[in-house]
Amino acid sequence: MAKLPGLFQRDGIYQIRVVIPQHLQATFGGRTKIIQSLSTTNRRDASILGAMHRAKLLTQFSGDRHVWHESTRSVELPKISSLLLEPVPRSSTRSTEVLQIFSSTQITKQIRLRDAYDRWKCSKPRSLDSLNACSRSIDLYEGFTGNPPLSQLTREQGDGFRAWLQKPERKTTCKTARDRLTWVKSVLKYASRDLGLIDRNPWEGIDIAFKTTNKRRPWTDAELKTFFSQDLHIAYKLPKLKRAGADAAYWIPLLGLYTGARIGELAQLRLSDVESDGHIDQLSITDEGEGQSVKSQAGVRKVPVHSELVRLGFLDYVKTMRDQGHALLWPKLVTRGIKPGDYFGRWFGVYRKALGFGLYPDFHCMRHTVRSQMAEAEVYFAGSQLVLNAQAKILDALNLKIEAEKATASAANMKEGATTDAIKESAQVQSENSRIIQEKLADKNMVMDAGAKAKIGEGYASLATGAVAYIVFIKDAKNFKPTGHWNFGLE
Repeated sequence: MAKLPGLFQRDGIYQIRVVIPQHLQATFGGRTKIIQSLSTTNRRDASILGAMHRAKLLTQFSGDRHVWHESTRSVELPKISSLLLEPVPRSSTRSTEVLQIFSSTQITKQIRLRDAYDRWKCSKPRSLDSLNACSRSIDLYEGFTGNPPLSQLTREQGDGFRAWLQKPERKTTCKTARDRLTWVKSVLKYASRDLGLIDRNPWEGIDIAFKTTNKRRPWTDAELKTFFSQDLHIAYKLPKLKRAGADAAYWIPLLGLYTGARIGELAQLRLSDVESDGHIDQLSITDEGEGQSVKSQAGVRKVPVHSELVRLGFLDYVKTMRDQGHALLWPKLVTRGIKPGDYFGRWFGVYRKALGFGLYPDFHCMRHTVRSQMAEAEVYFAGSQLVLNAQAKILDALNLKIEAEKATASAANMKEGATTDAIKESAQVQSENSRIIQEKLADKNMVMDAGAKAKIGEGYASLATGAVAYIVFIKDAKNFKPTGHWNFGLE
């Protein structure tokens, strides 16, 4: 493939450089060139995107007699740039000011979705995969709609784009089609709500319904026996492929089975994440280390190291890695940027398929396995009931009667069986109660009598007991005697 003029890389990300004709440089505030990030590390994608950006600019330059006439040249373009580089609230007068400037230069009518995307991608931190997925979706949008100015985009075009994405000949699932439509709608929403470039999002409410056809399930006992009876786990015969990560191939599946942690959370572990509170060893799932991330802030947690992992030698392995001076728990595991478990996940998929497994169970099904086993042993119920009842006691002492009754009712519901709805409701109520209690106790103007303070103290003592109950993991209760709060992150 011939190299596209002006295509280059900066920190691994492809950029496109287009030289501004000399007679137009004054129009661009004296700039001699325009450099645009293409938000991709793939050269083929970069060549396509770069060619589109280059063609767009060159077309604009060639039509300078019509677009960049004298009245346009007199406008302070740096002022436009500075305004666009600042957040613009929908209700702000700055939004009107931006539109007035655009109108005065007759540029407003020419603003297209890609222009809004260039601002959207910088509005907050986003993963490279997200940026590429959105950019590809906009490519499809541009191809279908003809890329009209945003002011001319119609709802009818949105309906047509939705139908086109779902055509059988495109051979995409409903979910994929919905994701692509959602990316486009996200940028349109940003252009309307944040930038004020259009009065409203013309595609708001246009959606694609889909139903998950393949739902994950727990591993069966027979499947677990098949998987863990291979030479890898019987004779510690480690695979040689780099994606397997040597020792990681042995330990990560076991950790998944005994912690319910996600594959990325386990792949990114550092030796410092294996710690002890003086009573028991634990894994710290966090986003604090370089290259570490969690799905959400609720995913930051500490999980006890199961006694079976200790028996198998996990802590011995950790000590060996420390003695060798490593920082990572899996020094030979190749990771991929913000998706540390990606390469390992690919190896795991090939490995399990070689054992005769189909689409499911996959690694993530380990989480379902842990959840179902804990629910069967009423582990989650025991902890949740104690925590909710303790929160109810504290809320009552704070004179928050309605919240206290809600917590008591949620605790009662947990006795009815290990349903997913009960678990989700419990998690939501506990989280909300924690927020309410913290905010109330932080109020310096709040006055409490001795009785209320004593009741709150009793509530916190019960809360500690409830936290300990969370660790009664399957049939291993006798081995755990921690004092801290544990969270398996399975909600």
